Amino acid sequence: MLFAQTVPFAKYFSNTLANSSFDIVKELNNQSGYIMLGTRYTTQPNIYFIKTDTALNRVWSKRFTLLPPYSNASFRDIGEFPTGEYYMLGMTSSGYIIFVLDTNGVVLHETIINETTHTASAGWFGRSKICPDSSLLISTAEYEWAGFYRFDNQLNLLSAGFSQASPNQNTSGNACIMLSSQDLLYSAVSTTGAGIVKSTKQGVMLWSKFYFNIGNVFSLHEGSGGSVYMGGGNANPNLTKVDSAGNLLWTRSYTTPLNNLGTAVIRNIFPMTNGNLLLFTDSLFFEADTSGNPVSVSYVLPQHYSLGEMRAAGPDFLFCSVLYHGGPPGDYPTVMRFHTPAGSICLWPRQIIMSNGSSMVNSGAGVTAMSPQFIQQSVPHIDTLSSFDYDPLPGCPNHPLSLEEKPVSSSVLLAFPNPANDEIRFELAAPYKGTLTTTVSDFSGRVVFSGELKREDIRLSVSGFPGGIYFARVYDDNGYVAVTRFCVIH
Repeated sequence: MLFAQTVPFAKYFSNTLANSSFDIVKELNNQSGYIMLGTRYTTQPNIYFIKTDTALNRVWSKRFTLLPPYSNASFRDIGEFPTGEYYMLGMTSSGYIIFVLDTNGVVLHETIINETTHTASAGWFGRSKICPDSSLLISTAEYEWAGFYRFDNQLNLLSAGFSQASPNQNTSGNACIMLSSQDLLYSAVSTTGAGIVKSTKQGVMLWSKFYFNIGNVFSLHEGSGGSVYMGGGNANPNLTKVDSAGNLLWTRSYTTPLNNLGTAVIRNIFPMTNGNLLLFTDSLFFEADTSGNPVSVSYVLPQHYSLGEMRAAGPDFLFCSVLYHGGPPGDYPTVMRFHTPAGSICLWPRQIIMSNGSSMVNSGAGVTAMSPQFIQQSVPHIDTLSSFDYDPLPGCPNHPLSLEEKPVSSSVLLAFPNPANDEIRFELAAPYKGTLTTTVSDFSGRVVFSGELKREDIRLSVSGFPGGIYFARVYDDNGYVAVTRFCVIH
């Protein structure tokens, strides 16, 4: 089966969500749909909790307009209890807010925690997790203090723990938490380093460490032998590894081209099926081995996009929300889903749920048509219409390869995937008098097809190609023009 890239430009989920963002999107436990948390920025922020089916058709949506002193609430996470209820977490300068909803969006339980025990005001809610005993685990950071709360599905407090994770250091930003195989770790971030605490779920502290000059810590991941990876950074993304006792093993800081879209920190760490780690920043994700050495830049977001929350939806799947900022047609939320084949270092979109006003794009069985991909003349090296044109071959630059220094003047190349016939149809939408040559290479760089684009239409059959990732390049008389990437799945 053939699968080719398409442009993931979403316009909107609905007009009511203009000037909105989806702060987090999660797949339901039974994979019957998604829940998402959105904020619409008006004179008084409205919080939207939305439930959809697998095709993103809205099942229901609830709007929360909070009253002072909680009207400035920032909602940080949502999730689902094993018993089916949903939860949403918020924070304000006056305290923490937690809601539990039933499957129809009716509020069952709510609580407000006026936590000013350690500081004059409440701190930051961070990540949440569901423990094996079905309890809800939430991390907090309150200036010098790192902490956690643990609730049941009726919001009865089961346990809590607070430790001075970063003595005499002002903490700010997100708190993160990790439930290890035996105990749990939680963090408080600061401008000079990060404090990490390990304790039992009953709040008994096992050890506390503060690490200078590693940047803020926004993500935790358990390694082998009880070791812990800490992802974060300040000006550059940073990955740090400590042993089971919290002793520093190494720290890695990643520079250009990994932060070529501006300041970035590692916000999410996911294990890959080949044993490596997939590291996510605000604007890109890349693969690193277990020693922190980068393997490749897998994907960089196009202009106006930034990464939202990501989570694993299966052994080889990632699910993410992408926030659209500043570009036409406005500030509307986008949702994408990615797939990683076992042992592969590349990602490609398996399911783009919203795509430029057209129907849902899906590479699964039974799909007979997809929207075309446009490779259009634009600024050299940058084509805002094409966002998956990446060439991760060894020695190739890690930047958008939609166009080179010598683009074909006044020409537009269209690549139409046709999964039903296992072919790609290339088409010149504008006249070009010269000769265009098309070559297709596999991931190792081996050329598997070469031919001239003599007419305005050429079809490339991929039925005999082994399963894998391929790159179709188009050259004009003067050199390189454009590239598109496609995948053959058997």
